Amino acid sequence: MYRAPNCHDYTIQMMTWLRRQEAVDRFSSYLNWCRNGAYHPVHDIDNDEADTDPTAVVLDLTALAAQMSSVLASGLGYRIASMHPRALSSIPATKIIEGHHARQFLESLTTYLRVHGCRLTPQGFDRFDLYKRITLQLPAIPQASWKDLKNIVRATPPVPAQGRRLAEGAHLDFAYIRTGERNEHTEGSPVEGLRVTHVRAIFRLPALYNVQVATPLAYVEWFTLFGRRDMVTGLYSISHSTRMGHVYGEIIEDILVWHKIPKVFKWVDDFDVLRYPIHSITNDDGSIRFHYAFDLSTIFRISDPLGILWHPVVEKDHDFASETTYIGFRWDLDAKMVSLPEKKHLKYLKKVTDFLQRALVNATVKYDLTASLHGTLQHVCFVYRDHRALMPSLSRFLSKFPNKFVSHHVPAPVVNDLKLWFNALSITSYRRSLRPRMIQDVDAWIDASTSWGIGIIVGQRWAAWKLKDGWNSDGQDIGWVEMIAIELFAMWLSTDLSDCEAPVHGDNTGSIEAHKKGHSRNVHRNSSILRLSNHLMALNISLSPVYVTSEDNRADPISRGNLGLNDNRLDPMYRIRFHNTSASAGAPRSGSSSTAIDELPHPVGGNSFTLPSSSKKKPRVWKGSKIQNSVLRPLVLASQRIPYWETPYAINSFTTLSTVFPPHLIASWKNVMLASVTEDTLKNYGAGLLRFTQFCDSFHVPEVNRMPADDALLSIFVAEMGAGKVRKTTIDSWIDGIKLWHEYNNAPWLGGNVLARTKKGADALAPITPCSTPRFPVTTNHIDALEKYLDLANPLDAAIWAAALTAWKGCTRLGEIMLPSASQFDPTRNVLQGSPRTNGIAANDHSWISIFIPYTKTKKYAGDWVTLTSSNDPTDPLTAIQNHLDINTGIPDEAPLFSFWSGQGQWTALNRNTFMHHCNDIWAREGPQTVLGHSFRIGGATKLLLSRVDPWVVMKQGRWSSKAFLRYWRNIEEILPLFIGDSLDGFRSLKDSMSRLASLNI
Repeated sequence: MYRAPNCHDYTIQMMTWLRRQEAVDRFSSYLNWCRNGAYHPVHDIDNDEADTDPTAVVLDLTALAAQMSSVLASGLGYRIASMHPRALSSIPATKIIEGHHARQFLESLTTYLRVHGCRLTPQGFDRFDLYKRITLQLPAIPQASWKDLKNIVRATPPVPAQGRRLAEGAHLDFAYIRTGERNEHTEGSPVEGLRVTHVRAIFRLPALYNVQVATPLAYVEWFTLFGRRDMVTGLYSISHSTRMGHVYGEIIEDILVWHKIPKVFKWVDDFDVLRYPIHSITNDDGSIRFHYAFDLSTIFRISDPLGILWHPVVEKDHDFASETTYIGFRWDLDAKMVSLPEKKHLKYLKKVTDFLQRALVNATVKYDLTASLHGTLQHVCFVYRDHRALMPSLSRFLSKFPNKFVSHHVPAPVVNDLKLWFNALSITSYRRSLRPRMIQDVDAWIDASTSWGIGIIVGQRWAAWKLKDGWNSDGQDIGWVEMIAIELFAMWLSTDLSDCEAPVHGDNTGSIEAHKKGHSRNVHRNSSILRLSNHLMALNISLSPVYVTSEDNRADPISRGNLGLNDNRLDPMYRIRFHNTSASAGAPRSGSSSTAIDELPHPVGGNSFTLPSSSKKKPRVWKGSKIQNSVLRPLVLASQRIPYWETPYAINSFTTLSTVFPPHLIASWKNVMLASVTEDTLKNYGAGLLRFTQFCDSFHVPEVNRMPADDALLSIFVAEMGAGKVRKTTIDSWIDGIKLWHEYNNAPWLGGNVLARTKKGADALAPITPCSTPRFPVTTNHIDALEKYLDLANPLDAAIWAAALTAWKGCTRLGEIMLPSASQFDPTRNVLQGSPRTNGIAANDHSWISIFIPYTKTKKYAGDWVTLTSSNDPTDPLTAIQNHLDINTGIPDEAPLFSFWSGQGQWTALNRNTFMHHCNDIWAREGPQTVLGHSFRIGGATKLLLSRVDPWVVMKQGRWSSKAFLRYWRNIEEILPLFIGDSLDGFRSLKDSMSRLASLNI
């Protein structure tokens, strides 16, 4: 029963119910029609059977097609908007390609225009009016409804987010297109002659092409023809006719091969065809002319009748040549070399630089950015094979993202590896050799065991290294030791051989596979691979590890301590030791008896040096230090701007040099140049380079004009940035930094008379600033306060007292006798317990001691000697040093000189910060003014002068070699009268003596 509301008139309600019931019956009849009769071909149904079977419906495709044709002919086939919305008017082709994913839009439009007689080539900046949708009007299906039907096909572009409204992607519908193609799988079915397409864009052809088209056009991407029908689901299988958005071109390859063009390489729509000479002819002049079976015109004659379109040769293709670009690489067939095309090289370098810049300022990155960089570097590894070991850190970092929306800070290992990638990609001329190497089988066997160490056998000779206690800490395992064994063999091999491939036998599958892949998940194995690759790359040597069982490994007994005859031992090839980078207790002593593994250099390439991986400093953009973003100027510390900031001239200069010299040799030369100045000087020079870059950015000076900078540019820079604003010394430092930047990049220096005259004028206009207050010296009162409060029986106080008197009495810089900070120990620069020392007694019975300083500000690594003289008073420096050595006895020779026992058998190196903190703490309590570290050198010189020591002797004591010594004089009001008065008194005494001598009439 149909339930009606409480109304008197039920007629309308009953009619509604009947109408709904008829619709249900009609749709049920339609489903039966589709299930039982729709897919029966016309010729398979007998007319008699059709008359008697009510469920058998004959679908007259011809009549239906005629009906559709009449509908379209009447102008009622489709409806489309009469006006374009503003958002869809005048849209560049580039936006259509990107927003609608229409990658072949321009190519397809070019084909259409050629067919219609237009010779214009569409460009990315051409603009088109788009439509959101088209409505197709279809006849009614009586079995379902008497109303006409309609289908809406959308090609709506993406909508960006605005306010609270979220972004929407493009709505691109699928549609049937009647092509009339015959297909055995759909013959006689409703989809016969139809093909599925993906409608990407609906647009109106611009008038500039001069093609008369009354209707809108649609850009569609085809699917393949309907495949075999699935018997269970009744569905047909189809697939895209494109791959990765490009034309699917397998058939082109088959056609070319069928036409006797055998060497065809294809990736999606990228083809590369090789050919070989079929014969050659020697000309009269001796040159050889080769003949080939086909040329480029042959390929065009095959493809043109098939409608196959190629890019114009002048744009992306070229005729047959020995160099070609294929799948993103540049192949040199004659030289058998592969490299990155210049455009892609710069693109990849910029991607690394941008990512590295974000990391250096501690910005976060997301998954998509990291994955894009990871994929790029994996691609690049085909050329940079020796850099495959730099990938694991980035791979591990990529695995940490739970989804695409989480951001992470870039860890330090990734940053360090990206710095090496930056150096490598900076070499735009780098190429990988594909030339087969000569096999040099030296009968090499390697093995490692946890019970003893490493064994190597080459022919009948052997070498072995015993592992130290604690070798297997911090993730170092037997696989790492096996990699070290390979590394040691490679070092021996490279002493005599180059340009070869050498087999080496081993029984550790992990190390063998890691070497073949070029990287390992284990950090220590990976570091070994990186060192090994860098070492062998310069010599064009490759190793091919061969697996053997442990029983067959000839090096197995050697690795277990069963050594061979001494006469068969390999000659010592290299000195092996640890580089001590810690000032803590337990640091291994260095000496001839040490047998640990040497730290091999990291690969250095490009136009720069390797950033120190141990530095914890992050580059920070300070106020007034901003510059325009550029791939040529990464965000680095001030001291690193000279080696890392580049120009087109610098890149070209390095490219030219790299054609003659290997990259590591050029990098070594540049590092030697940088060693000519100190770290602090590089910071000051970096400030000058920053100001010069800001000046050039402000006035839009082209990159090519910044190096070499001509005389006028440098002079205008000084006039604009320096004159009337900074002092002469600041301008001199700026110019010196820019000059070093030119010299580092092998650029000529063009600063001349105009620059010199401008600097002179800037000096005259320099602002008048009050003289800075001289630093106060350490006086006798300061030393007396230290003696009063320091406990000389305490290890720390004894070290402080000895260091204070050494700096004061020796007129030394604190940085020359102690560590700058706790983390900056360098055995090549710091005075050690075992550093050379001499002593003796002078003719005046004063004892003395001389201590060798390995690095000084003026003599650099040549070093110098500091001589201390006994004073026979409580401030005797020799007594203080001997007390320190007695209290802190037993500290290793490789520890810094002023190291002290800090408890529990641990020693600590005294550093400048700790030293000055303790001294100033005492002086603040006792009363003398707190001072800076350099005040010891100033105070020592002043004390000697006040003690009537000859100024020339003081100058030698402080190791001054210029008039800069005069700047350190303090208490001038006492020193000058003292020496002048002594001279006058001496003159008067001499005059009186001569007068008395004359009165004697001798």
